[in-house]
Amino acid sequence: MSHPMPPKQTPLENFEALLTAYGSQTDRWPEDAQARLDQLLALEPKAAALFALERLLHDWLDTSRSGRSA
Repeated sequence: MSHPMPPKQTPLENFEALLTAYGSQTDRWPEDAQARLDQLLALEPKAAALFALERLLHDWLDTSRSGRSA
């Protein structure tokens, strides 16, 4: 029994999957994805908007955690 190949992801779908998995801290991303990031953000407004929102969320979470008393 053969299994159908999953459909190939578009660059934006791949970006969204990476953003979901690794967040806006791109040093956690695979090196090849890091290398393509600037170009994708420049060419794809939706990617730039999603990345900006993820960065805001990350910054907010960092601020929330650092504001807690130990």
